[in-house]
Amino acid sequence: MKIGRNEPCPCGSGKKYKKCCLNNQIVVQEVKTQTTSKMRTVEDVEQMETETIIKLLQEFGLPVSKDFFISEIEDFSSVKEILQLWNEDHYLDISNSIIGFILPAIKELAKRLAPDYLLLEHLEDWINEGYIFAEANDNTHASFVWWKVWKYLPEWIGDRTITSIGELDKITSSSMSNSFSNWVKDFELQLAGARISDGLFIHIRLIYSEEFLELFPDSDETIIANMTLAKGESLIDLGKINEADDVFREYVNNHPNNSWTYIHWGDLYNPELRSKAVDKDRAITLYRDAIRLATNAMDRDVAAKRLYVLESAVPS
Repeated sequence: MKIGRNEPCPCGSGKKYKKCCLNNQIVVQEVKTQTTSKMRTVEDVEQMETETIIKLLQEFGLPVSKDFFISEIEDFSSVKEILQLWNEDHYLDISNSIIGFILPAIKELAKRLAPDYLLLEHLEDWINEGYIFAEANDNTHASFVWWKVWKYLPEWIGDRTITSIGELDKITSSSMSNSFSNWVKDFELQLAGARISDGLFIHIRLIYSEEFLELFPDSDETIIANMTLAKGESLIDLGKINEADDVFREYVNNHPNNSWTYIHWGDLYNPELRSKAVDKDRAITLYRDAIRLATNAMDRDVAAKRLYVLESAVPS
């Protein structure tokens, strides 16, 4: 029952409620609100005991227990899906302070109570970790971290029918700070850089490009072209010239008007570009094909410039 401000305080002091325990109640509420509002970082939650996290979730009106959480998480693929259900079932007062605690709390409990179950946010953590290395120009560590993301991604996708990276973006964009479409291209670039100092990444880049083309064959054509180039270049790096030619030949048969494929293909044989498979005549033929097929002046000029430099080079 609500107590009026001017009614006798229920503590028995004889004072009016507003002059006695009401002030204490306000202070308690303010302290609780301040404490909750500070729980906004992942680091805060990571330092808490599991029981403390569960207790705080219960204070928000969530009937959470260890067993309940383990059974609940198996039906969801992301933290935000779980939060949405809890909000619908328990009418949460979703303020910034509450969300700032609940989101990392769910993710942390998932790590502790269901370590074998993968949420989208776990993949995102690894992606973000890789970007930290990438921004520091550490291709090797970025590639190792992102390779883990790539190997776990099919497990997260599960039995969903997804044949393009764009489709994956559509179902994850609301939960991700980085799109998978951008990330797969950045990962390929990191592998291309890492392979220069460590031959292991030549093999990893080959596997990655092959698996991508198999898993997401309906992706944007630009990405497909980049992955095809990565596959072909990896084969040349490994000395598998004929296999590389087969990869490019199949691609241009299916995309005969893509002049840039011929340009990149020619680059892999161009002695002026420090190619591992030097074949001047082969490069010249491919650049001429690019000029013949180019649909705009810019592409034609790029191929023509390469051709001119190559034909004008003095034999060593």
